[in-house]
Amino acid sequence: MKVRVARLEDCKGIVRVHCSGVERWIKKSEGKEASYEELNIEERYLHGGPWMSIETCAVHLSNLLLEGQFPIVAEENGEIIGNAEVLISEEPIKGKIKRIAHIDVLEVHKNFRGKGVGKTVVKFIEELARKKGCELITVTPEKSAIGFYEKLGIRDILHDASFVEFDLSSFPR
Repeated sequence: MKVRVARLEDCKGIVRVHCSGVERWIKKSEGKEASYEELNIEERYLHGGPWMSIETCAVHLSNLLLEGQFPIVAEENGEIIGNAEVLISEEPIKGKIKRIAHIDVLEVHKNFRGKGVGKTVVKFIEELARKKGCELITVTPEKSAIGFYEKLGIRDILHDASFVEFDLSSFPR
């Protein structure tokens, strides 16, 4: 298995990885089950974000690369079987500015789950973070992925964290 920084020509494989986990496709306009081909780009996006169609994946991947961030793919025999995104930034942590690598996305094709792909990708991310001078790797995992990260030795520091968003248009001027 080879892990590397993604290129634009990887979009089709990245989409295949993310779509592999979708059990049913729903056509929003009709509220009923449909095939992937019957969905428009927005309906595909609603099933999981920019990775759900080649068009939106290409735009998203281009933006990451232009911003100097790190979309990553795992491939085996030329087939993309995993995808991750690592965002490097400087953040205030306990009163100090620290350089961090944040694992924003980690997805493995459903046919390759439980076979060490995710672990290999995280090892690649660890090496990348060290090369980029990061002090920490952070992740906000889905509940179903917490055990995976714990097995890799990633400690849960913040429990029951939530993301709060304030729409600035709702505040009086």
